[in-house]
Amino acid sequence: MDMDLILERLGVEEGVIRRFRQEKITPDIISLMSLYDFNCLGVNDKTTIMKLRVECVCYRSNPWAHNNDSTRCRNIRFEISSNMIETLFGAGYSVKDTSIALGVSESTLFRKMGQFGLSKLAFTEIDEEELNIVVATTITEFPRCGEEMLRKGLLQKGIKVP
Repeated sequence: MDMDLILERLGVEEGVIRRFRQEKITPDIISLMSLYDFNCLGVNDKTTIMKLRVECVCYRSNPWAHNNDSTRCRNIRFEISSNMIETLFGAGYSVKDTSIALGVSESTLFRKMGQFGLSKLAFTEIDEEELNIVVATTITEFPRCGEEMLRKGLLQKGIKVP
């Protein structure tokens, strides 16, 4: 499927579609892109990024390509970044849902989480409204705090966020 059609189906703006076309972004490349890469292309919404990644999994080229001797399948290496895992967990995905969205087994996901030092249990279960109240209070107390200081302040209050 054409990348333009995928982007249109997800409701991405025409200017962003044009940038994807100029950079020759394909569904195979999407899984390798970081949040920074998406931001540079004009896609800033994490939900849209995850929808795009999930959609593009269906249209990637055949990962079961053969080696030169054409008698064995090669080992497939899935490119999964810590940002991808953290984004899905932050969006409320379970480990099972995250593994499905990334197209890997749960054991592969757990192995990747171990490599990145991530734990699903490490993030605090808090609804968005409560988190907004705590963040607003913290920002009122420390109006010049940056993202990292805010994260540390939340951690001191017992709230761990991705």
